[in-house]
Amino acid sequence: MLRTRPAGRLGCATPGLQPYSAGPRHLYYAVGQRASPSCLEKSATVNDNPFLKAYDQLPSAISTLPPGYLNGNAAALLGIVDELAKSNRLELKVIQAIKNVDIANAAAVHDLASQIEEYYLQRGFDRERTHCHNIDRIVRALLVPPRGGTQAELDRVAQVEQLLAPLRVADNDFIGDLEPLVQRAQAAITGIDAHLRGADSRAAMHVQQTFVTEYTAHVERLKERLKQMNQLANDLIDRL
Repeated sequence: MLRTRPAGRLGCATPGLQPYSAGPRHLYYAVGQRASPSCLEKSATVNDNPFLKAYDQLPSAISTLPPGYLNGNAAALLGIVDELAKSNRLELKVIQAIKNVDIANAAAVHDLASQIEEYYLQRGFDRERTHCHNIDRIVRALLVPPRGGTQAELDRVAQVEQLLAPLRVADNDFIGDLEPLVQRAQAAITGIDAHLRGADSRAAMHVQQTFVTEYTAHVERLKERLKQMNQLANDLIDRL
């Protein structure tokens, strides 16, 4: 994703630019302005959003499936969990890149600004994110229907199938979460870089800290979700 390369000329916005609209879900935030990324806005409406409800509840629902169903579908379910984790890992990478950049190293900051600008313009996040067609393919081709069982067991399988349904067609939701985050990261690192080129390290640190604080709660949610997914993945691996 964000590989090291020689710093290039920046073409990003500079501090003081006003936000402009590039479409209904594509906002570019002025440096220092508090963003409202969709991933943060939607956290309060999980119960009203089938995509978010499925994203949050699927790992725990899978863990309660009947042992026989889990054993027979371990590889397929592992593939689904791994696919879902991609966007979570990607969000953490972007946020951590801004958090961990050394303000005392102006060259490193400038290089990161160039990398994130290139990453956004080339839509690298769209390649690395969770892709719903992969989830849909696994569901259609690899998941084996239950063979008997109690009504309670069949109900648990039906619940997982219901949660999977929106995730099979949710590409716009995944992009809608990631694109504002990458834009916000780009605005932050561009502002940090500009302040350092103006020899104002205090202002640069303020922009960095503002970004980190803004995403602190979201990072904790991502970490908890990934921990749950990792635990589930380990259990599924044991069942292979």
